[in-house]
Amino acid sequence: MSEPQPLRHQFEREIGELEQRLLGLSQSVESALAQAAKALLVQNEELAEHVIVGENAVNAAAYEVEDYVSTLVAREQPVATDLRFIIASLHVVIALERIGDLAVHVARVAQKLASETYIKPLISMNLMADRAAQMVRESVHAFASRDEQAAHDVAAGDDLIDNTYSQLFRELLTYMMESPKTIAQAQTLLFVAKQFERAGDHATNICEAAVYVATGRRVELN
Repeated sequence: MSEPQPLRHQFEREIGELEQRLLGLSQSVESALAQAAKALLVQNEELAEHVIVGENAVNAAAYEVEDYVSTLVAREQPVATDLRFIIASLHVVIALERIGDLAVHVARVAQKLASETYIKPLISMNLMADRAAQMVRESVHAFASRDEQAAHDVAAGDDLIDNTYSQLFRELLTYMMESPKTIAQAQTLLFVAKQFERAGDHATNICEAAVYVATGRRVELN
């Protein structure tokens, strides 16, 4: 027996609301990541503090999405692809919340290094940050639109982050070997680079969730 149309339309509106909440959360996280990176690059302590203070708002938005998902499951009792999307949304929220935490880690380092002279231009770091923020945005769009191909395309972008991280690791290791005075800052910069690398991994996990929703198949895209 088919579902009554008014109820179906209501449910579709609720799914649309969930999609918009996920996109809104991803925008907040993307912004936090980009602002943290900028705070590091231009050594702006105020901007870094803005990211740190904003963590509570990001967490609150994540909790609201989780509560909304719980309400949908309890009230609508969805099945098949709808259920996959709703449940997978929880994994997306967790990934976004973790990326938000990574942005805060970067912001705290930006405050720590604000008065120091960098041992090298942070060009590679900026490249990693830009790609990570882009992956956050595009991975959630792929998930919300159930676009398998887009998910694969976005996940492929993680190779740039990984390769850049490896290159930066080698460069900073060379600095440390040539001058012990650079060790403390080089280690700190490696920590920051790792945050962007991990952000790319979390975005890839969102892409895997997108493929699962679109096809019902679980894949490893890392």
